[in-house]
Amino acid sequence: MWWELKNKPSKTKVFILLFFWSTLTYGQIDSCLERLSQASQLYEKGKLSQVIQTLGTCPYDRGQSRVTRRNALNLMAETYVFMDSTRLAQRALLELLQIDPFYKVKEEIPEMRYLRQQVINYPGVEISGFFGVYLFSKPYFKSTEVFPGANLANRKYSFKGADGDFDIDWGYQAGAEIGLALHRHSRFDLHVGANISRYSFRYLMELENVINPAAESGRADLFVAEKHLWLRVPLYLSYSLVPREEIVNRYLIPYIKFGGSFDHLVRGTAKLPALNLKYANIADPYTASSQRIDSYRNSNTISALLGAGLKLHLRRGFFLLDAQYTQTLQNLRKEKVERLVIEDYRYVDNDFTLGNLSLRLGVGVFLFNAKVK
Repeated sequence: MWWELKNKPSKTKVFILLFFWSTLTYGQIDSCLERLSQASQLYEKGKLSQVIQTLGTCPYDRGQSRVTRRNALNLMAETYVFMDSTRLAQRALLELLQIDPFYKVKEEIPEMRYLRQQVINYPGVEISGFFGVYLFSKPYFKSTEVFPGANLANRKYSFKGADGDFDIDWGYQAGAEIGLALHRHSRFDLHVGANISRYSFRYLMELENVINPAAESGRADLFVAEKHLWLRVPLYLSYSLVPREEIVNRYLIPYIKFGGSFDHLVRGTAKLPALNLKYANIADPYTASSQRIDSYRNSNTISALLGAGLKLHLRRGFFLLDAQYTQTLQNLRKEKVERLVIEDYRYVDNDFTLGNLSLRLGVGVFLFNAKVK
């Protein structure tokens, strides 16, 4: 008979093992539920030492359901409180709050109320993902280079397109971040993340003494659009306007943040999608096709970061809405190469940094921790 069982197909053996495993597990769960029921009856009779003995290891058995463990830990904490075993009561309460950070102890029991006051429950880690749009990306020019012989009368940032219509070409960003509490009594969190950001900006150069194709000198307007795609690694501190131990019970959590980021330009994404040159005395403008300018832009830069926002806290999760401003701290034009000049469109590359204002919407989760104050 044993020889026949050993030589049964493997599926039969697996079925037998699963049957015995499920039977044992079911018996164990039933045992803890029965222990909890018996312990509750003993608690009502005031037999406190027998309550602890009856519960055994069930409160700390991670194989039990969350509800069973939560009820068992609460009963254990109350029992230890009445036995004047404060440290063991704290241990049970801390484990309980790890399972359910929002658990409410019986306030009508003064000893339990006091015990809860000795424990801080706080978010130690937060993880979030977000998507945002850039309300504007504005170049701040550090030079005034123009085509030889011409003069720069004015240079201004533009929301409008080459045809003068108000059609914003939005930039965007998307990414994820993780935040770590610096200390359970501190309101500061250290955040690190990764995101992809598309910058899009336009400006208009009003030129004088420009020689047109008819060899006449006059005014001309040069419309320039530029786009980049960057991989960014932000590192910053956030400061919550709500004390850390109160976050668990608050719905709205305002915060400010400051820090910086390391930015890397994605190869092949720096472009001049539009060059539009319009001479004052020529009706039709001259329009160029998109041109790549990767070799004229620095591949890496560092940005400063400043922002403020609001989190809507819902149990373990939250929604966030914030405004964020970043400013590159280095010249984006690559200074080691010859300055880009596009003669047909009277374009000359200039030194500039880039400021970006974004509005972000995200969703995240808090990972709560519990410690004795």
